[in-house]
Amino acid sequence: MNITFIIPSMVPHGAEKVVLNLVNYFSNLDGYVVNIVILNCKKPNLINDINKNINIICINSKKVLFSIFKLKTIIKSLNSDIYISNLTHLNIIIAFLGFIMDKKVILVEHSNVIQATKNLSFLKKNMFRYLIKIAYRLVSNIITVSQYAKKELSSYVNKDKTNVINNPVYIDNENLICSNKINTKIEFLTIGRLVKAKRFDLMIESFTYLDYESKNYHLTIIGEGEEYTSLINKINIKKLDKYITIIPYQNAENLYKMYQRSNLFLVTSENESFGNTIVEALSFGLTVVALNSIGGINEILCHGKYGYICKDINPKEYANLIEDALENRFEKEILQQYAKNTFSIESIASQYENILNTIIGKNK
Repeated sequence: MNITFIIPSMVPHGAEKVVLNLVNYFSNLDGYVVNIVILNCKKPNLINDINKNINIICINSKKVLFSIFKLKTIIKSLNSDIYISNLTHLNIIIAFLGFIMDKKVILVEHSNVIQATKNLSFLKKNMFRYLIKIAYRLVSNIITVSQYAKKELSSYVNKDKTNVINNPVYIDNENLICSNKINTKIEFLTIGRLVKAKRFDLMIESFTYLDYESKNYHLTIIGEGEEYTSLINKINIKKLDKYITIIPYQNAENLYKMYQRSNLFLVTSENESFGNTIVEALSFGLTVVALNSIGGINEILCHGKYGYICKDINPKEYANLIEDALENRFEKEILQQYAKNTFSIESIASQYENILNTIIGKNK
């Protein structure tokens, strides 16, 4: 089977890591020819991590709209059995192209579309949602990463055409070299883009309710984004610069060491379609403390079965839950086994395969 994944870029973010895992996995299976079309190959990116037997096509276009004619030419030349598009703005274009060219298309929706568009202007919001409503009905199948994301799409497309498949982000860390750094602090870790929706401001505020000095607590925030200066200012104003550190995104080796050294993984997102880093944390047996947010976090944690969820969204309650979690952490082995069974690439890719085979079978 000849399959082509299409994605705007391969910057080291959530959706891009998912596509990387999938293309590499399918390229190692007998009977698959795998291509990946990348619109913008800006650095840093994950392109060097793509298997050598995968056909990589870089368009080098900064905007999706400027790529339409190139995409049409590439789709025609590849003549794949199925095209798998990722991320909403690109999905709309590929849906229309696939319909015009009579190609089989799967759209992977990584966001909660209503939540993602609610802050747009009235005109942009309604135009974007209208395009989704039209385009998403033209394709063979739609994959959402959570039940919540599927529910949001149900007002636009036939839910029978939509499948929920979680992201394959489990990290097999059994053979990783353990960090030999001795912890002298209670380490908290969080990862994400430094944007308002991640509510790192609330996380920092919650630290003021902790006995961080005498208990030697330290929080590391890994991320980059527009809120960096604001968050640094807040840390300094609260005199927390010795206890909270913000660092840029890390390579896999450094990141895994930080997971290994951490005591808790903290999440304060108010809207999260899935939550890849939560699964990564569970892979290392880390207890997660999250807010009761919109999207897939509750689904990952099975509504509190595999992590702590703060029902009241305020700093003091979140701080109290952090203390409770430190005293009553989930068993490491249970969290790791749950993550492996549910979010491994083998488990997730088999669900993709079922959909691919169904679509091809219908059209033989």
